Amino acid sequence: MTLENWADLGTALASIATLLLVGFGGWQLKALAHQLRLGQQSTEAAVRAADAAQATVAESVRARIDALAPRLTVLPEQAPWPPFIDRGRSGMPLGSDRRMLDSMSLHSSEEARGEFVFPENEHMLMWFRLRAVVTNEGKSTTRVHLKGEGRFIEGQSPLIPGVTIPCPPVVGIPGETYLHREHVLRPGESALFEWAAGLPIGDWAAGHAAHGDTQPGSSTMFLTSMDASEFGVIDSVKIVLAGRPVEPVPQRNSHWRLSHPEGIRVTVYPTYRRYRHEAFPNEMQGTPTPSVLGLPAVGGLRKGAPSTCEGVGPHSPPPDDVNMPTSPWPCHGM
Repeated sequence: MTLENWADLGTALASIATLLLVGFGGWQLKALAHQLRLGQQSTEAAVRAADAAQATVAESVRARIDALAPRLTVLPEQAPWPPFIDRGRSGMPLGSDRRMLDSMSLHSSEEARGEFVFPENEHMLMWFRLRAVVTNEGKSTTRVHLKGEGRFIEGQSPLIPGVTIPCPPVVGIPGETYLHREHVLRPGESALFEWAAGLPIGDWAAGHAAHGDTQPGSSTMFLTSMDASEFGVIDSVKIVLAGRPVEPVPQRNSHWRLSHPEGIRVTVYPTYRRYRHEAFPNEMQGTPTPSVLGLPAVGGLRKGAPSTCEGVGPHSPPPDDVNMPTSPWPCHGM
């Protein structure tokens, strides 16, 4: 072979070697990418495992707290019929207005009857005076508060027949009205409370438009509770009165009359539970937080066990400032 042939052979071998090196480098890059994907998957799996472990620990902590926490069961009485009319009001009281359950307000209200002519009577307030019983079925004492036109009272209830239910003790200074009062409810104790729920007659009538194709009129109030433990709970129970208490008078335009009591119902939603150490972590770090009864939830939400409505089935509860479920278990016909 001549020198030129040897040179050509060396060039060819060098080219082949270069191709082999390029192929080996590509295979290494592919293997490296595969290793990176495996490493990323391992990292994601580790993160998911850590999150699951953290969730398990959090759930275990919640379970221990639940075992000792208060547990409220709210049972509403049947809505009274007929409702009341207050000709001097166009809505529920605000701020410093005279409260609905004050003696003067009760004296100025009358039972609804006859027909209501729009627009003359459209803005008159039609309201219901409702009652319910709350029982602490948990293992610790709780402070309860009614957020709305409600108050705790002494009296008897068909839900606990033959017993006069005492008014629970008031915590701190009672104040001039029943608003913002907190009461103590010990384990096994029951308390009777009443509240006012109403809308202008025109708003009730709006819920009857298109013969039931729209949502009925409704009025909402809340029962909140809080125990004394540093790692305790804050519970919120939403109670809604809804229905169509008025109906149009046949063949008489703009005339309305009372409908039927079966069209009114009280719904108690499932209890929403907030865990104090999750909702207010600053308190766990020594930073004081104001009283939290009635405040919106900021974390640590959990749906509590439903209570039972007598003769109806499970029911039980958030405020609109808590993410409430859209499908409650209602107590129909109450």
